[in-house]
Amino acid sequence: MKDFKTFLTSKKISFERESLSQEKHARSFVSYLSSQKLKNISIMRKISVLRTFYNFLIERHGFINNIFKAIPIKKIPKKLPKIISEEDIQTLLDSIDLSKELDYRNYLILDLLYSCGLRVSELIKLKIEDIYFSNTQLLIYGKGRKVRYLPVHESLLSMLKHYIANIRNKMMTNKTLKHDFLLVNYKGTPLTERGIRMILNELSLKTANKIKLYPHMLRHAFATILLNNGADLRVVQELLGHNSLKTTQTYTFVSNNVLKNKFISNHPRNNYKKRKNHIKKENYQMNNKKKCVFEVVSAFQNQQINLPQRQTNYSAGYDLEAAENMEIPSQQVVLVPTGVKASFPNHQVLLIYVRSSLPLKKGLMLANNVGVIDSDYYNNEKNEGHIFIPLYNFSDQTVIIEKHERIAQGLFQDFYVTDDDHAKTKKTRKSGFGSTNEKKLKKTNIINDKK
Repeated sequence: MKDFKTFLTSKKISFERESLSQEKHARSFVSYLSSQKLKNISIMRKISVLRTFYNFLIERHGFINNIFKAIPIKKIPKKLPKIISEEDIQTLLDSIDLSKELDYRNYLILDLLYSCGLRVSELIKLKIEDIYFSNTQLLIYGKGRKVRYLPVHESLLSMLKHYIANIRNKMMTNKTLKHDFLLVNYKGTPLTERGIRMILNELSLKTANKIKLYPHMLRHAFATILLNNGADLRVVQELLGHNSLKTTQTYTFVSNNVLKNKFISNHPRNNYKKRKNHIKKENYQMNNKKKCVFEVVSAFQNQQINLPQRQTNYSAGYDLEAAENMEIPSQQVVLVPTGVKASFPNHQVLLIYVRSSLPLKKGLMLANNVGVIDSDYYNNEKNEGHIFIPLYNFSDQTVIIEKHERIAQGLFQDFYVTDDDHAKTKKTRKSGFGSTNEKKLKKTNIINDKK
């Protein structure tokens, strides 16, 4: 807008409606921008903005035509994100002198960003109380107050313990400062986003190709290395804290080596025998006629059980409800009945995730992180395939779950087997997780170590 105004003024073009409606001024403005040696992407963006502005003038101020609509906008090519290699990351980590307190902190910054895929805004908000040493997890507060738990490798946890006990305490020399933020500067003040970027910029000078290092590059690298090693895109989505898979795809980049290996291992001309096995699997899946449905188990018939439902057209998960009122004591696991079972094709698996609101609002999480239900669990002899949700109460007070309260989500997903698979296909499942003949559900105490 500012550039267009400058152009009109320099050419002594009137700001009257009749003058601003002449298409020749739009073409002249594009020539003017080109003479300023601007990149095509900058010019295209300015034209796009002015198109929107002229639409506003047409709607609100009586303009007849959009003079920038005739200007073609070239499609801006997508650029692949810059990815720092695993070798460069390892070189950086190895080059840091851990005997120096600030360097030790900088090592943690690099490791947290790369190993956990954190946003820089999430990193600076991380508090000591958000580190669950006994469960090897971090509690992360993301965008839009969305909460997620991230796993942490043991060596990083060990370094965090040492930093908190021996380094951070020394930095907190200012007695007037009282806060729980993990990362601080030498004055004890919480690090800012600008401070993190400056630290990474200094570290980047130690890479072999002097590549400029910034937080989002490490987030990209985190997602890429997971996908390159076979992680499911849905899992990467959860770890990154994205609401949409489409957003996750923009954060990922599959390396040329991985693409080459996938081509070699999957193209029929590269491995005819593997292709034959793949065809066998496809035939197996096509011949499997089982429908994918939820049903109420016989023990809960006539008890007003709601079958799992998706909440929107684009929801991937089916919400599972508690079948009865349940009390979950502090630091214990309770199997919560849903009153339902699931029938689905043999080449699929039903994955169970906790509802995202439970950890934040009630201090509850799945005891087994992700539940896996196989197709042959349905109608097994022991418990008919009844789906139970093992909820762990990590809060310091008893939590009440009411009947019909949504507690988990079920996601159906295809799975594949190896070419030399030798599963005992004739063996019939007798029972399964959550089975019991007693009225009282099994409760398992979990010792929560002090952080």
